[in-house]
Amino acid sequence: MGWLTKKSSLSSRGLQDKLRVAFSLMSVIPLLVCIYLFFVYNPYITKIPFSTLQITISVFVSVVIAAIGFLLAKQIVDPIVTISSEAKSIANGEYDRTIEIYREDEIGDLSNALNQITRHIRDNMDELRNYGERTKEINDEINKRIVVLSGILQVSNLITQGASLSEIFEISASKLVQLKNSTWVVLVIKDKDNSFKISAQHGISKEAQEILLQQGARKIFDSILLNKNGWFIEKQKEDGKTEELKQIFGTTNLIFIPVFRHTKTTGFLGIGNSQLDVQYNSDDLELLTVFAKQISIAIENDYLTNRLQKLEIKDSLTGLYNKTFIVNRLDEEIKRAMIYQRPCAFLLFSIDNFHEFLNSFGQLASEEIIKKVSKILKENCREIDRVARYGDCDFAIILPEKNKKQSTILAEEIRKKVEGFFLKEKKEKLSASGAVSENPIDGSCAKDLIEKAEKLLNSAKEEKSVIKT
Repeated sequence: MGWLTKKSSLSSRGLQDKLRVAFSLMSVIPLLVCIYLFFVYNPYITKIPFSTLQITISVFVSVVIAAIGFLLAKQIVDPIVTISSEAKSIANGEYDRTIEIYREDEIGDLSNALNQITRHIRDNMDELRNYGERTKEINDEINKRIVVLSGILQVSNLITQGASLSEIFEISASKLVQLKNSTWVVLVIKDKDNSFKISAQHGISKEAQEILLQQGARKIFDSILLNKNGWFIEKQKEDGKTEELKQIFGTTNLIFIPVFRHTKTTGFLGIGNSQLDVQYNSDDLELLTVFAKQISIAIENDYLTNRLQKLEIKDSLTGLYNKTFIVNRLDEEIKRAMIYQRPCAFLLFSIDNFHEFLNSFGQLASEEIIKKVSKILKENCREIDRVARYGDCDFAIILPEKNKKQSTILAEEIRKKVEGFFLKEKKEKLSASGAVSENPIDGSCAKDLIEKAEKLLNSAKEEKSVIKT
C-alpha cells in the first residue's frame, strides 16, 4: 500500500511529469468557464438550471485546482531559481557554498551534481594552493642551495687565486650559514701546538665559544674520529654527549664534518639549526662535506706554499738570494769564522725615500730601480760574498774574511755608485744608506749581527746617504 502511495505521489515523479500535471491543472479553469458560458448563453441548448450554490462550488473548485496547479508550478520554478542563484555565486569563486535542496527528482539530482562539482573544485583549489605553497618552499630551497653552490665556486676561485686562509675560512662560513637558514657555523682547526682554535664562526655566542675551546672541541673531535664520515645529531637522538652539545650550541639539529690535512684529521666544520620544523638531510651532509674538502685543500696548499717558500733561496725579481737564505748562511759563516779565528762582516743597504718614489712613479718604475741597484751590488762583490734582497728596498751582504773597517770602505764605494746611478737616471730624490756589523765585535751569532745592523740602518736612514758602523 505504501509502495502504491509512493508510486502515485507527485513528489516521487520527475520534473516532466510535474510540468504535465501543472499544465493540466492550470487548463481546467478556462475549460470550466467555457463550459459554463456555453450552457448559460446558448439558446439552442436545453437550459439546465444551475443554482447559485452550484456556481459558487464550481468556481471554488476551479480556484482550488488552479491554486494547486500554481503551487505545483512554484515547486518546480523556485528550486531552479535557487540553483541558478547558487550557481552564479559558485561561478564567482565562492566555492564554499552548498546548495541545500533535497529532492528525489531532476532538481535534486541537479543540486547534488552541482554540490559534487563544487566540492571537487574546492578540493582541487586546496590542492593547487598546497601545491603552490610547496612549490614556493621548493623554489626557496633551490635558491638557497644555488647560493651555497655559488659559494663553493667562490671558495674554489679563492683557492686557485692563492687567497689567505682566513679569507677562505670566512667566506665558507658566510655561505654555509645560508644552508637551510642555519643558526650557526663554526670551523675549528688545530694549531702547531695541537690546541684547538676557532678559525671562523657565525652566530655562536661568546659563552658557547669559551665552552667549545675549553672542553667541547676535544669531545667533538674525538667523536668525529669515531664517525669518520661525519657526526649527524638530530632531535630524536638522546644521550649524554649529544644532549650536552645541544645545550652548548642551543640547537637540536647539528652536523660535524672532519677537516683533513693529508690523511690526518686537523679539525672540524659544524653547522646547527634551531628551527623545530627544519632538519638536515643527506644532501646537506654532502654539501657540508664538499666545503670541508675545499677547506682541506686550502690548508694543504697553504702548507705547501709555506714549505716551498722556505725551500726557495732566490728572489724572483732580482735573482739575488732571499732573506731566509741569507740569515741561515750568516749563521754558517759566523761558525766558520769562529773556528778559523777570522772576521766576518754583515752589511745592510737601503734605498732612501723609496716608498715616496713608488707612490709617485708606480710599481714598474720602482721594480726597475730595484733591479739596477741589485746589479750594482752584485758587480761590486766577490764570489765568496753573498748578496740578498732583504726587504722591499733593503739589501744584505755577507762579507767573509772582511772586518768592519774593510766592509765600511766597500759599503761607501757601493753607496757612491748607487747614488751616481740615481743622478745619472735623474732620480734626485733617491739615495742610499747602509750599516755594518762584525763578528765577534757586535755578536757571536746571526741574530746579534742582524739586530745590530738593523738598528744602525734605522739611524742611517734618518740622516740619509750615510754608512753607520
